[in-house]
Amino acid sequence: MLFRSIPFKATAGALLLVASTGLAFAQGVDFKNEAPPCPCPPTLMDGFYLGVEGSYDVLTTHADFDVFDDISVSGNPHIAARGWDVGGYIGFGKYLSDIFYLGGEAFGYWSGANESIRITGPNGWLRLKLEERGSYGLAILPGIKINQTTLAFLKGGYVWSSLHGKGTLHINGFSPDLSDSGNNTISGWEVGVGLETLLVDNWSLRTDYTYVDYSHNNGSHHNNNNFVHDFRPRDHVFTVGVVYHIPV
Repeated sequence: MLFRSIPFKATAGALLLVASTGLAFAQGVDFKNEAPPCPCPPTLMDGFYLGVEGSYDVLTTHADFDVFDDISVSGNPHIAARGWDVGGYIGFGKYLSDIFYLGGEAFGYWSGANESIRITGPNGWLRLKLEERGSYGLAILPGIKINQTTLAFLKGGYVWSSLHGKGTLHINGFSPDLSDSGNNTISGWEVGVGLETLLVDNWSLRTDYTYVDYSHNNGSHHNNNNFVHDFRPRDHVFTVGVVYHIPV
């Protein structure tokens, strides 16, 4: 009887060991003492994106005035049309390596920048109002990743802008005043610098400064007598925008 009881005791011990081991695994005991994997850190995405922006626009130029030699209304004043812009852009960007980034985008915005000036001569005066109505263009954005959530970039592209000008000439002793107005599309190259940083998930904040150098343009005229016969605007745009990165 003693020898017959030994197999029974061994079998019972083995069953008890299996049961306790299964209970331990069921309760989530990690016998290897391995830590769970860490979640991926938040990262500024690449790919397609959409953005909306607001900016402060300063359009500067020197305009040459030379109206009717016998009236002697002439000058070369400094004009600075200032105002707020609202616009947006759509683009695509890609990290070429762990550091380098390259993107391209199309953009457009409405502008409220405007300025009025008045030139006075001995026999009359000339008043001019300059308005920037809006701009659109194409740009490339090479950049460098500062860290997982921040990108520094340069901006280069070509811009088309719509201007509206109105001139009024007053001649002493003559009525009515002479006036003229018209629209003009100017274009030029832009360069800029900016930063983009992750806010949450697919959303990021972008800020940049852009300088635009337009070519020489002729202005409005009246009866073949130029009110403004030459000006070369330059644009300074300070922008803050919110970007949505479209998930793939």
